[in-house]
Amino acid sequence: MKWKRLTLFSVVLQVIAFPRFELSWFAWIALVPLLIAIQKTKNLKSAFKISYYCGFFFFLCSIFWLRYVTWAGLFFLCFYQAVFFGIFGVLSKFFMDGKKRFSFLLLFIIPALWTVSEWFRAEIPVMGFGWNLLAYSQAENLWGIQSAKWVGAYGISFLVAFVNTGFFLILRGGQKSQKIWIGTACSAVFAFNLVYGFSECQKNEGPQGPILRIAVIQGNVDQEEKWDSGLRGLIFEKYLKLTEFASFDDPDLAIWPEAAYPGFFNEDYSTSPVRFLSEQLKLPMLLGSPHREGEGIYMNSVYFLSSGGNLESRYDKIHLVPFGEYVPFKPFLSFLEPYAYALGVSDFSAGREYTIFELASEDRRQTVRLGALICFEDVVPELARKFVRKDAQGLVVLTNDAWFGQSAASYQHLQASVFRAVENSVPVIRSANIGVSGFISSKGKVEDRVKNERGYDTWITGVLIRPVAFANPPGTFYQKTGFLFPHVCLAGILPAFLMVWAGRRRKRSL
Repeated sequence: MKWKRLTLFSVVLQVIAFPRFELSWFAWIALVPLLIAIQKTKNLKSAFKISYYCGFFFFLCSIFWLRYVTWAGLFFLCFYQAVFFGIFGVLSKFFMDGKKRFSFLLLFIIPALWTVSEWFRAEIPVMGFGWNLLAYSQAENLWGIQSAKWVGAYGISFLVAFVNTGFFLILRGGQKSQKIWIGTACSAVFAFNLVYGFSECQKNEGPQGPILRIAVIQGNVDQEEKWDSGLRGLIFEKYLKLTEFASFDDPDLAIWPEAAYPGFFNEDYSTSPVRFLSEQLKLPMLLGSPHREGEGIYMNSVYFLSSGGNLESRYDKIHLVPFGEYVPFKPFLSFLEPYAYALGVSDFSAGREYTIFELASEDRRQTVRLGALICFEDVVPELARKFVRKDAQGLVVLTNDAWFGQSAASYQHLQASVFRAVENSVPVIRSANIGVSGFISSKGKVEDRVKNERGYDTWITGVLIRPVAFANPPGTFYQKTGFLFPHVCLAGILPAFLMVWAGRRRKRSL
């Protein structure tokens, strides 16, 4: 059937807009075939069906790396996330079948529907999965993403969907004057966004704040080796040697990735070689390690050691991965716990405090405040925003993507970090076990990353040291208002829905 070919074409265009293909410009037309297919369907049921297929195969192709962890989880996530595509299709069809005088409103309604559907699928409690938002495809388009300071990643998704909808409406047919208005509106919004982004990128960073020379350590430890007790000594030696090597360039802070410490650091602290190394080198450190507190209470944590090797503070991961770090809804799903734990699901407890790490700047005259995000926490915009609202001047991402083999996962993950930098106008420093480790400016530019002599930046061992200037966050509009933009989209959809629905009722009553 023709709609199947259109749906498949839309899937292909969406997938190649993301890593590893990174043909980001295809995102601006990727939804057009899907919208045409929705238009051609006979009823709402068919619209849901084809949109659901599109979502299912988009996720199956773009997050196929999840198979390295769980095939069951991959298919469950694809089936579940595709529902939001299906709802988008149903509502789009509902509005498309409205009166022709409402057709110009589709230019705004369809992007709003897309934005709200992304917002729901990403932010719904417990089961939210904010991976590969349409906006993230534009992570390397610095001019195009600066408006995220105002509207966040969901606003950039709206913009991309807006242009897609414009193309669709022009191809759909209709009056020539209306096509001209639609083309003019899309061109104007697209151009304004680029001009704004260009002007923002040309601005000087302003007065330089305190500077830290930061070393990110990329240990490159395979997931199958990570918790092998026989390899614990070798893992220790690798990280200690890399840190000692970094110390020759006199950094102010060294960062180890998520769970880099092969044990429970709080239990080993008094005799740990990490403590003695920090004290010997007079080097403050942030390191990821599991934390055990009492009997059966575990947390995924980041420890901060001062230059004297003293344990200053700890951040416990707040946003845990369901069915990865814990089993959700235990009163209802307790029967799954034995099976889940047998498959390697951890049983972590969530942290509650947005801990800010404070350390002296390069000249020792000022203090720099950093917030830490562990694992996939940088995919949750609200977490980064709350850290910056607590006066963090920069964000540190400690992660371990070794779970996902040599796939696109690390590069897709990097795109989320880029948006957290732009939204909050703060630098982001990434320390990842197998990569990508590096430095992202407050404008979202990946300034440098750990690489080997061949230019590879994942599944390699290395160290990178770079000075980073930190200033007091300027307080972007997004940072102050959070999810205001998707709320506005939702508020705009509701009266439009009632208007079309009322029009249909009047038509039936005649």
